[in-house]
Amino acid sequence: MMDRASGMTIESDAGGARPARNAPSQPQREAADPLVSAWVSANAGSGKTTVLTARVIRLLLMGARASGILCLTFTKAAAANMQNKIFERLGEWVALDDKALAAAIEDMTGAAPSATDMTSARRLFARAVETPGGLKVQTIHSFCEKLLHQAPFEAGVPAHFEVMEDMDAEALLAEAISGTMRSALKMPDGALRRALHLVSLEAGEDAAQVALRKFITLQRKHKGPERKFANLGLSEHLAITRDDSVTDVEAELRDGSLYQGNWQEIRDWLAASEGKQDRDKAGWLAAAFRKDGGHEIATYVPIFLKAGMQKRADASFIGKASRLARPDFLDAVDAERERVFALMDRQRRVAMRNRTEAIQLLAEDAFGRYNAAKRRVGQMDFGDLIEKAVALLQSPAAGWVLYKLDQGIDHILVDEAQDTSPEQWQIVKAIAGDFFDGHGARGGVLRTLF
Repeated sequence: MMDRASGMTIESDAGGARPARNAPSQPQREAADPLVSAWVSANAGSGKTTVLTARVIRLLLMGARASGILCLTFTKAAAANMQNKIFERLGEWVALDDKALAAAIEDMTGAAPSATDMTSARRLFARAVETPGGLKVQTIHSFCEKLLHQAPFEAGVPAHFEVMEDMDAEALLAEAISGTMRSALKMPDGALRRALHLVSLEAGEDAAQVALRKFITLQRKHKGPERKFANLGLSEHLAITRDDSVTDVEAELRDGSLYQGNWQEIRDWLAASEGKQDRDKAGWLAAAFRKDGGHEIATYVPIFLKAGMQKRADASFIGKASRLARPDFLDAVDAERERVFALMDRQRRVAMRNRTEAIQLLAEDAFGRYNAAKRRVGQMDFGDLIEKAVALLQSPAAGWVLYKLDQGIDHILVDEAQDTSPEQWQIVKAIAGDFFDGHGARGGVLRTLF
């Protein structure tokens, strides 16, 4: 194993697997070699977890401290499974005779063991069992919880905080959302009421609550629970302006329509046609321009666009004979179809922005209630653990915290690496210190395949 002067080794395993007792392949031996860093990606059941546990055992064989190896897993079940695999293998080695033990070590490492290796192998089980605190095989949330308990003042968390289970957190969030809904309904002229009205118009009140919960879940996942919901910059992203409104787009649609041009002439021409298709379109135009109750747009737009914002073909609007007889009418229809499509697409983007901002406003209120409820009872959820740990490791106190960690962690292995979020990777990088330079290597020592 590389010594501390060379830096830490970061190993990542991209999934779980079934136990394997067959001799490992050469790529598996290479991935389990402590002298190189590796990112392992393979199908389920191919032996990735076995490779990861083999790497831990080979680290121990090379003299690494059991307490200096940190294995981060995705779930508690995965952590227990990996720890059981390690102790199972080491327990087997204790009972093997010299020939069988030598064969087992050679299968794992690819090299015949020395007498020192054999002696060390027989003692590994006792070393692992007697390690203070045991092997560090845990979820990243468990790691963050212990880290925050070690430095609660620096992290700005209650000294004796408790971690909420997912079910409790969901129940508390549901109550917070209900509180937001009740508050919105009590304020007829308030911003929350307007936001709820807009979302409910599109989806209904029950669906609005579902959408609100999904929005909060995404914000918690990508932004962290303590950060204010970011300005999404939706107008710029959707290529519209802050001043754009649905009513303005509708007004522009009316003001520039065929109504301002020669729609009556086109209507009369089509109405006199022998073709049923032309006469039908004449009726559509007449209905669209009656202006009886302000619903003409709902009748006008389908003349040019089908469901799903698909443009109608020329042949579906005017019959062949009419197209040949009056090509100028066809040109007018073509131009209007393009204009209607552009305006309806713009209206759709404006409505999308408005709905999203309405949900965002409701979510900010609900999440504020949720966080306040957690603080009242001195509890944190799993998202809090990650967020607070990242903030701690990026704070002025990070040097002291990392110094303490550096005394206890020499090697980091990550299971289910593909499910590790960017915030969780920030924690791994912070623990590794200057071993990361943004490119995955320092001085050519770290050899990692991503």
